[in-house]
Amino acid sequence: MARGERTLGVALGVGALAGVGVPLLSRRGFASTLGSPRERPSSLSEIPGGSIVRFPPLVERWRSEVARRSKDLPVPAILEWILIESGGDMCSVGNRNEAGIFQLAFPGDAVYGATLEGLRAICEKSRRQNPADISWLSESDLDMEVGAGIRKILAARDTVRQVFAANGVTWPEMSYDFGSAVKQVHAAPAVITELVPKIARSAGPPASWTELRKSVMAFPLAQMGAGLRQLASAPSRHGLSNRLEDTLRNAEFVGRAWGSAA
Repeated sequence: MARGERTLGVALGVGALAGVGVPLLSRRGFASTLGSPRERPSSLSEIPGGSIVRFPPLVERWRSEVARRSKDLPVPAILEWILIESGGDMCSVGNRNEAGIFQLAFPGDAVYGATLEGLRAICEKSRRQNPADISWLSESDLDMEVGAGIRKILAARDTVRQVFAANGVTWPEMSYDFGSAVKQVHAAPAVITELVPKIARSAGPPASWTELRKSVMAFPLAQMGAGLRQLASAPSRHGLSNRLEDTLRNAEFVGRAWGSAA
């Protein structure tokens, strides 16, 4: 997949895990990858009266490993990222150059320590395993499946930090706003790297994600780079203004999970 929009597509896999009961409160998601076949709704649940978010079983099985490797990233946001990209399925397929639970895109994402061949081999091994069990994965397998994805998120966060610092944006790092921006680097990075500086120069630093989203949607098409113009000219799959707005809404799912961990 070209760098741009990503999918909020989920293979829930609830029936695949016998004996694991997780009540789900559906919320409508949306797929946003240009040309992606993963057009499925997202779903998670929240324990009534509490704040502990539980994901579908295929995602929940990664929680301990995510927590072990998460550094200072919010675990719910990482799990939501996995939910969006693959539903936790090691064999999830987006485009032919994507693989793994984070749907890393090759060759570019090889910098994070995974390979397309290695992730495909893990998928094949997983077909002979109990879906509820990931204990058979080696340390190197886990590093490719989980570690590489987390390193990609850390890199996206660094990009947001650098752009914000250079343009006077001061959103708290554990906020919904900041988390949405981090996912936006994955969904359509030019919104952050290209439009934030342009918006800050013309109207001042955006005070929130909501303000940024409004500014992006009102930004003159002729002043956008080619990638953003393509997204802004493509029809939305979810009744929004265009595919660019799809990517913004996509990012907000991780933003909510990111802010919930504050």
